[in-house]
Amino acid sequence: MRFRLLLLIFFVSLAGTTQLPAQENYEVRKVIFTGNKTLKKDFLLEKMALKEVSWLEKKFTKKEPFLYSREMMDLDLERLIRIYQSEGFLNVQTALQPLVVNEKKQTVKIEIEITEGEPVITDTISLELIQNARNTDPDSLLRRLSGKL
Repeated sequence: MRFRLLLLIFFVSLAGTTQLPAQENYEVRKVIFTGNKTLKKDFLLEKMALKEVSWLEKKFTKKEPFLYSREMMDLDLERLIRIYQSEGFLNVQTALQPLVVNEKKQTVKIEIEITEGEPVITDTISLELIQNARNTDPDSLLRRLSGKL
């Protein structure tokens, strides 16, 4: 009776613990972007926290590999959206494709699909000054604004 109770407690405690997916903390070997027509891969990789480190880089330059984390990947996907939005692609979407995992080498290849959408381009900005505005010099206002455009 006591053995069964201990066995039951053991299995319940095992079932209650959350386990990390197999690819957590695997080395990021390659990052592939699909659908990125406007921004280059190198530019996007430079902005991401996760970086790819090839086997040759790891061996010959002693470069530390970056370890995959789903939390870090989610942050990078959001970061990519903000980068594209700052370039005028307001409706950009990113999606993580299924990971290519090598269990033996404990490496992961990441593919990110980017749907850029149409860019928003500002053609004209017009300012209309109110007649009652005190101490407003249209020329100085225009000079200040032109420095920020």
